[in-house]
Amino acid sequence: MRIRNHIIVALGIAVLLAPLDPVHLASTALFTSIGALIPDLDLGSGHRKYLHNVFAIVAVYLVVLLATGLERVAFLIALGMLTHVASDALTRRGVALLWPISRKFYRVAGLRYDSRVFDAFSVAVLLLAVIARILYMGYTGAESLPLLSSGDPGVVMREPQI
Repeated sequence: MRIRNHIIVALGIAVLLAPLDPVHLASTALFTSIGALIPDLDLGSGHRKYLHNVFAIVAVYLVVLLATGLERVAFLIALGMLTHVASDALTRRGVALLWPISRKFYRVAGLRYDSRVFDAFSVAVLLLAVIARILYMGYTGAESLPLLSSGDPGVVMREPQI
């Protein structure tokens, strides 16, 4: 899957989960997008192995949490990585989901990473997230899903001055 597709999928997840205030929405989009880029840092060698597995996701979560103390930021980065790995599992090659315990590559479908199907899939995820968000807000009246409705957005948040 191309970088743009990974970012679009991560943005779809951000739209679905983030509270609607601009700071939370922007920080959620930023950190999930950063997480969506991390797995491709292994492009030089061991691609879809070293950073495309559950252990790498947990390790990055723990490193970010210990380095920043911001649980929400660590969660969002790990979530972005998870969307990347799940998306790459749809390709012909798949991902080494349990590396280093297993060298087996897992795949859900056998799509070409550069196919138009991935472009359509990415846009569909984003559009479905927006629709789900609108329906959820209309049905419950809530501004966000309970998962990310409160807590530190990873940046200083100030009350708007009116």
